[in-house]
Amino acid sequence: SGLPYDCAELYARGVRQSGVYDIRPGTKVTWTVYCDMDTDGGGWTMLQRRIDGIVNFSKGWKSYKNGFGDINADHWIGLEKMHHISTSNKSRRMELRINLTDWDDVSHYANYGVFRIRSEGKNYQLIAKRYIGTAGDALNYGENYNHHLQPFTTFDRDNDGYALGNCGRYYRSGWWFNACFAANLNGNYYTGPYKGVQNGIYWDSTSNSRYSFKYVDMKVRPLNFNARR
Repeated sequence: SGLPYDCAELYARGVRQSGVYDIRPGTKVTWTVYCDMDTDGGGWTMLQRRIDGIVNFSKGWKSYKNGFGDINADHWIGLEKMHHISTSNKSRRMELRINLTDWDDVSHYANYGVFRIRSEGKNYQLIAKRYIGTAGDALNYGENYNHHLQPFTTFDRDNDGYALGNCGRYYRSGWWFNACFAANLNGNYYTGPYKGVQNGIYWDSTSNSRYSFKYVDMKVRPLNFNARR
């Protein structure tokens, strides 16, 4: 009966194959999204993914707002869609999951039981609390490096907590920068260690600060998903 609200509803309808599907999360228009039906019970709607570095993530505000990339590979769904899917349905509060895999194929995850992206009027401020996982809570790292409650910044829109410049311009990516970061999943795609500016795909718990991940993603599903399965 019509398109599913999100990947979790698709899972509830019996779909178990990860891949690209159409959803309609209380919108007039149809969204094409990638559904992860495997990780931790499935039902995840993909927001961001880095697989091979083909897509350039050094983009401006408009691109980060509207989304870019290849839905089957490296992509960013867009801040406007993140805002909608995380706030439009009060009975459907979302949890965020971040998966990280390094070049030795060791994987870690970070789960946030409270996740919202506020409106463009609030510069798509990030709400990310109630961490559990193995990766470390890099979104709540301490005063100058907290990403929770930070607005989004790009090289052409400076909303960060760094008074002397624009983190988005310096690190060539869009993110919820503070002064500047403990995590940046939209950094440059490098094959492991690199030199120079620390502008790779970063999550603070890794031992080597200039080490870029092989695979990362960000995805959401309703908080009560497990209870309903």
